[in-house]
Amino acid sequence: MGPKRDKGRFIYKIMSKIFSLNLSDWQKALIVAILAQPIAYIYSVVSSGSWDINWNNVLLTAVTGFLGYVIKNFFSTSDGKVLGRWG
Repeated sequence: MGPKRDKGRFIYKIMSKIFSLNLSDWQKALIVAILAQPIAYIYSVVSSGSWDINWNNVLLTAVTGFLGYVIKNFFSTSDGKVLGRWG
């Protein structure tokens, strides 16, 4: 999915079509996976009262966030509607 020309400017496609993924989807999924970590860590500190890091939970949170975002984008249309109906 390369750039499209619009009056002399290049416009990159932000969202992919339904049942497809582009590079932007993978990059955003990686960002979601990275940003989910502090939230999960703060939750574990508050709920347990311990500052210990459970690396299994960190990895599980990253993989879950990454896969969840990729799956959501795979089933979304180019205007963000899941399965073309919701959103």
